[in-house]
Amino acid sequence: MKITVLFLLSFLTICCQSYKEEVFHHSWEFEPGYYYTMSENVNIYSTPRIDSKLVDSLKLHDKIYVIEDVHNEQEINGTTSCWYKIKYNNTKGFIWGGNIAVETFIFDIDKNNINDYFQYRISWVGSNYHFDAKNDVLIYINGNNISTDYLKRNDEIFKDEIFKYSYDRCTFELSENRAIINLNHGGPNYFAKYTFEMDRDGIITPTNIIIKGEIFDGKEWKIYE
Repeated sequence: MKITVLFLLSFLTICCQSYKEEVFHHSWEFEPGYYYTMSENVNIYSTPRIDSKLVDSLKLHDKIYVIEDVHNEQEINGTTSCWYKIKYNNTKGFIWGGNIAVETFIFDIDKNNINDYFQYRISWVGSNYHFDAKNDVLIYINGNNISTDYLKRNDEIFKDEIFKYSYDRCTFELSENRAIINLNHGGPNYFAKYTFEMDRDGIITPTNIIIKGEIFDGKEWKIYE
């Protein structure tokens, strides 16, 4: 089994120009290069607008080349991202950045020659970007979508967790017949790291949590050594 993880993330850019007018935005910015789609039926448009002419459509996990950020920021289903000029095979056009995975990891846990995907995207919230483990992390094993609800860390080991399931960094690695998932959250005065293991059947188990620094939980400051 091969696992590819796609994380769909919105980008952080302080000032940029929209398709028609100059605006400020805080979206994650994809640099030119190859990326994967992390949504089904991703439309390619002739201009960076959903009401423009449809050029083509992409499938989940299609590999694209990002040419440039055209700075036309848009919020769709609670996620803010700019539009991007992309190339797919011989087709050029524009797609919304919320359909692009920041990183894609492809593993074959059970060695059955079927690609398994881990992907994630970043969503902008307030003045910072992050990703929501439930909505912005995609895991496919043997073509089946694996629920990432458990990454909320509602297990007893995380009973005092205050971040719910919001992170700002993520890594995946393959160790024998399991995937190691590290989710990080950091700020000016603290650092938190959560480690999970996923077996070849997609079962996710929390294994470790490290929190250091000072964190305000909405009521009081908590100090972690």
